[in-house]
Amino acid sequence: MKKVVMLLIIMFFLVTVMLLPTPVEQQDLYINAVSEKDPATKIQLLKQYEQLYGQKQDQYVKFIYIQLAETYFQLKNYQDTITYGEKALEWEEIPATNKLSVLSALANSYQATQKDLQKAYDYAQSMIELTHWVIDKAKNSELEKDKLDQFIDTFNKYYIGPGYRVQAMILYSRGKDNPTTIKEAAQKAVDAYTVDKSENSSRMAFSFANELFKLNRLEDAIEIAGKAIDEI
Repeated sequence: MKKVVMLLIIMFFLVTVMLLPTPVEQQDLYINAVSEKDPATKIQLLKQYEQLYGQKQDQYVKFIYIQLAETYFQLKNYQDTITYGEKALEWEEIPATNKLSVLSALANSYQATQKDLQKAYDYAQSMIELTHWVIDKAKNSELEKDKLDQFIDTFNKYYIGPGYRVQAMILYSRGKDNPTTIKEAAQKAVDAYTVDKSENSSRMAFSFANELFKLNRLEDAIEIAGKAIDEI
């Protein structure tokens, strides 16, 4: 009887192993998921991978979470962006460029939902600081000047400028009738315009200057407008 039981256990184990996806199948699923262009299909494949391998904590899972956060943010599904973005940040040694993308999605999602504005502000600050670190690394590399300038412009445009704008909007939402808070928000907008020279940043800076003017803070309004004009 014992021999029969042992034989059945061995047979069950062998059948189970044969049914499990092979490393090649796992890799194929990962490649298919991250390369999929259609957002809905991409999410389906990414979640399939998470369901099959998420508990194993293999090297690909953190990138699955990153991809899910980015895709949900693309679809303006901010709650799921937050869920998977914060799961991604639980992992150590995330490549800086991936981490910046996640921080950007989280800062904007928290700001859009008004769920936790302090978290939005803090994620934006982390994004700004990490971008400065990345830029400093690039400056100490052997990149040619034109490529380095393009690199810096790109990271300023996509991370530092937007980070300051998120912080500016949060500050403004905290004190729309407080001249001191509005001036802080305006300075953040000027900081954004200093690095990205975007219309969004300049419009925001002048809008806050106008708010200061309405509150009879003429000197502050002129100061902010002057700083923005100096950057043109």
